[in-house]
Amino acid sequence: MNNENLVQHEELSDILFPVEIKNTADHFSETGFSDDLSKCVYLPKQNKIVQFCGRSYHLVHNRALILPVYEKMKAIFGETGFNTEARSYDDKRFYVKFTIADSLHTVIRGDKICPEVIIRNSYDGTVKQMVGIGYVRQICANGLMAFTSDVTVSTKHSKKYGAIHLEPIFKKLENMEVKLDEFKRLSDRIVTPEELKKITEEIRTKSGIKYPKKMIDSAVLNAKKEMYQLGAKMSAWLLYNGFNYPLNHYETKLLPEEVSRIDKRVLGVIEKTLALN
Repeated sequence: MNNENLVQHEELSDILFPVEIKNTADHFSETGFSDDLSKCVYLPKQNKIVQFCGRSYHLVHNRALILPVYEKMKAIFGETGFNTEARSYDDKRFYVKFTIADSLHTVIRGDKICPEVIIRNSYDGTVKQMVGIGYVRQICANGLMAFTSDVTVSTKHSKKYGAIHLEPIFKKLENMEVKLDEFKRLSDRIVTPEELKKITEEIRTKSGIKYPKKMIDSAVLNAKKEMYQLGAKMSAWLLYNGFNYPLNHYETKLLPEEVSRIDKRVLGVIEKTLALN
């Protein structure tokens, strides 16, 4: 599996198809199953099983998770006030973004960010149901790239956890304020050649980060390229985004939830090395 296997949908409704929890025996009447496989997640429209599970598995339909956020976005920003992106993997993992592209905020001259709402869900239990507010970056017409979540609510696929609580997200949406403090702190911190080398080597050699090694040199080159484009000095902000760019734009085996985990680890290395946390 890799990110090129993600399906880009033209309409949000494409990922709102029916889904059911059924008894496994309904489909395999002559086969016995252990208790933790007694149920299955079934897609009637596709006649497809995407997960075997036990009785405690809590299925969250995309309609229940995504539509309340979508309606809230329309109420606040209007139907044309945001861009929608919907992707899926094998009819069982789902990734939605609502980007408020017109709400641009300057970090440094020529370098702007805008807020977005990120939603993830899965019907096979591999991805937590999650709604978060983060930021994307637009620089020199090179397109958008992800940043880190500002507010996130999530829960596991288990009945004891219940439904996800969207109130914190709705409250943040009602008072959409982009906090530039962290971005400014990163952009103000100049990175010396020695610090750049130290950060790069830690990302390259620390196994827990899991940054694809073949992309590390490209990441540093991306940061230096933007430095020259913007006529700025190398900063923690440019270095972070240099590593962020390949994660989000190169063809890799990483799915969005894995990209987010690696991205946060990279930011952690940069902040720790430069004493920013």
